[in-house]
Formats: sequence, C-alpha cells, structure tokens
Amino acid sequence: MTVDASDALIAALAAGAGIGMCATFVTAPYVTRGELVPVLSDFAVERHNITALWPESRRANPAVRAFLSILQEAL
Repeated sequence: MTVDASDALIAALAAGAGIGMCATFVTAPYVTRGELVPVLSDFAVERHNITALWPESRRANPAVRAFLSILQEAL
C-alpha cells in the first residue's frame, strides 16, 4: 500500500495492516502507547528529505523565513 499522508499509514498500521515505514517523529506517540512496535530496526532509513514550498511572492516574508528556521531546527 502506498499513501501520501502519514495519518493514513499510521491508522492502517495501528489497525493491524502489517509492517510499514514512517518517520520516527510521527510514530513515537504510538510506540509510547504500545500501539505500534518497531521492527526491522537494522533496515531503518537514516533520513528522508523534506521539501518546503511556498509562493515566490512570499519569498522575503519574515513569517516564512521564521517558519523555515523552525523546520530546520526541528528536523
């Protein structure tokens, strides 16, 4: 199954759909609650790129720059 939304993947996995791959920051609450269990840790992907897109007209917007800075620190 291929999905374009982490929420859909997590819902399917938590419902018993099988094994999936998702970002640790998305799965952590489910692992903490015991709803998901990490498996095949030796095959974990170190990193996926995340791309932020915004309209060219907002390129110099201080709010956009601040948000990008927060994203870079968090991820």
